[in-house]
Amino acid sequence: MRYTLILLNIFISIFFVACTTQKSLDEEMIKNTKSKSYVSKKSILGDKKVTVGSIEYVSLPAFNLTYKAKIDTGATTTSIHAFDISEFEKDGKKWVKFKLDDTKGGLIEESLPVERVVHIKRHGVENQERYVVKMQLTLGKTTQIIDVSLTDRTKFKYPLLIGKNYLHGHMIVDVSKKFLTSLDEK
Repeated sequence: MRYTLILLNIFISIFFVACTTQKSLDEEMIKNTKSKSYVSKKSILGDKKVTVGSIEYVSLPAFNLTYKAKIDTGATTTSIHAFDISEFEKDGKKWVKFKLDDTKGGLIEESLPVERVVHIKRHGVENQERYVVKMQLTLGKTTQIIDVSLTDRTKFKYPLLIGKNYLHGHMIVDVSKKFLTSLDEK
């Protein structure tokens, strides 16, 4: 019995440290994305999942942008159209500078820390390296900070592709519908 209590205390201590560390990381990420709004990594709707269509409006509050986005349950990671992508070092860490279309014919230049670099193997064309950064995205009533890969999506109709890393546990996709959420649901 005493051994069980000791193990329970150790588990609670580790859990507390992990939660505190994650909270600090989340607060730092919110600060880094220039957003002052509350960000939830869990759906604010509890266990109830939101049904979304195959195309939805998604906002990037830190950049004051809203894009039409393709919802893709086959894509592992969310990706966004970015160009003039270049890596640099800041405070001993990898960062990436890139440009986004502001949807009004202009450009927005941003810089974010690199989370990781993914290597995409493609058949019949050159393999590709993509930088992955953390971004805050809002779809309907759900706001999350997730990994987003930066890539050239000029050949695609939609500049933003929402993947499973945003959808999982929060959303159900009805591919026969479009625009089931509204921008002012927040």
